Amino acid sequence: MITRTVSAVVGLVLLILLLALGGLPLKIGLILVTILAMVELKRAFRVSFRLDDLLSAVFLTLIFFMPTDLALVMIFVYLLVSIVVQMLFLREDMMQVIARFFCFTYVAIPFYLLWRLIAFGPERIYILVFIVAWASDIAAYFVGTFFGTRKIASHISPNKTLEGLAGGIVASVVVAALFKLIFVSSASFIGVFFFALFGSMVSALGDLVASYMKRKNEIKDFGFVLPGHGGIMDRFDSVLPVVVLLYLMLGLIV
Repeated sequence: MITRTVSAVVGLVLLILLLALGGLPLKIGLILVTILAMVELKRAFRVSFRLDDLLSAVFLTLIFFMPTDLALVMIFVYLLVSIVVQMLFLREDMMQVIARFFCFTYVAIPFYLLWRLIAFGPERIYILVFIVAWASDIAAYFVGTFFGTRKIASHISPNKTLEGLAGGIVASVVVAALFKLIFVSSASFIGVFFFALFGSMVSALGDLVASYMKRKNEIKDFGFVLPGHGGIMDRFDSVLPVVVLLYLMLGLIV
């Protein structure tokens, strides 16, 4: 528990530092985090190899320096390049290409959207992503531990319960409401409420999907760069879908 707490505090401090610096340091930091998460996911699916990891890193870096329309084009180009690499060097089942493309897009799109929210979205509104996802995670863990009896999907993650989910939803709504009142008073209260409500559910879904992927690939954690937490994907698995949800609901919130 001590290792997990210290790791969480150090990670949070680094995140706050990057957000405070903003600009190029923040973009570089997000790119590195995204690359690490992508490689972790590829290794979990056992489809990681150096040439593709290098290509993924190059394409991902280019995407972060492009507007959304060109970023979509580059994602498609990466798919074509992946197929060519498969044909020339590996000559394996096409499912390998599909798995690598899934790993690339599953992390690249949400992290890219997070960068767009931070750089071009309304001031401080992106913080809702973190407080909703992590408040939901923390509350669900404690409520589920002490009061949880009804399992959500015991064959995937035996520790997740309906009581924990309810606790996560309540915590997310309360924390998001306080954040709106103190830091983004101009935001729509109804919009923030529904984002926190659905965001908590989406956060739990992201965590459940990650647990499913780990179970299917017979691993405990995606990585080890965060002592006590695992890898980048282990810490951000619930954040990624919440980013997409905020991007979709932004017009209702501000």
